[in-house]
Amino acid sequence: MSEILPSPLHCYEIFDEKLLIYYTSGFLCIFGVITTGVALHAQKMPGPQVSIAQASIILGIVTCMFSLLGTVSIRTRQVWLTIINSIILACIFGVNVVYGLIGLTTTAEISIKAFLGNIFSMKDKNTFNTDVKIVQDYYRCCGYDGPFGEDVVIYKETYISKGKDPVGIMNASHLIDECCKEIQTVCTILDSYPTSCLEAILRTHKDWSKILGIILLLTAFNIIIVLFMYVQQIKATFF
Repeated sequence: MSEILPSPLHCYEIFDEKLLIYYTSGFLCIFGVITTGVALHAQKMPGPQVSIAQASIILGIVTCMFSLLGTVSIRTRQVWLTIINSIILACIFGVNVVYGLIGLTTTAEISIKAFLGNIFSMKDKNTFNTDVKIVQDYYRCCGYDGPFGEDVVIYKETYISKGKDPVGIMNASHLIDECCKEIQTVCTILDSYPTSCLEAILRTHKDWSKILGIILLLTAFNIIIVLFMYVQQIKATFF
């Protein structure tokens, strides 16, 4: 007698509704962890914070926490806990969409300008400032408006003489030491970072803000899938 092979239809078991909830909830928690990690990096960058970084950290933690709680509610057949968790996840979905759109469409230009205006207006050009150096090295930039800006250029009068000619005065200029990639005796434009800090920080913040915005919107999409699974479980219980 020929051996009877198992029907391919048995494969449907891997797509059991509860297993799908576990899978999607796991992915949702992973998105929460990714959101928190990226937001922590964005928040630790020197200078002003990325506008949605702090909110994204909280959203990432809360999303992961309630995705795991939903898994527990399904596992233990606590229907009312599933309903409450669904309502909370629906609220988290709305907040993710709002902050995701904010991340994609806005920048912290006002706070960046205020930050740069403050550090360069308070700085003594002849005194090395560690905070300014950290910012300019991280963003690879020089000054508010670049290496030609008045906030980083130091003018000095140099006395020169040639033979029996009377002593003359020549105006010489160089940049603050913090503008140079490496420590130089005299920091010049040739040795400095070529980009303005306003341009560099705006570009970096915009990039990270968009990354966070995309992750938040992807998380919101994943929440929709999880909520759909929860609704199916609730309907199966009550109807």
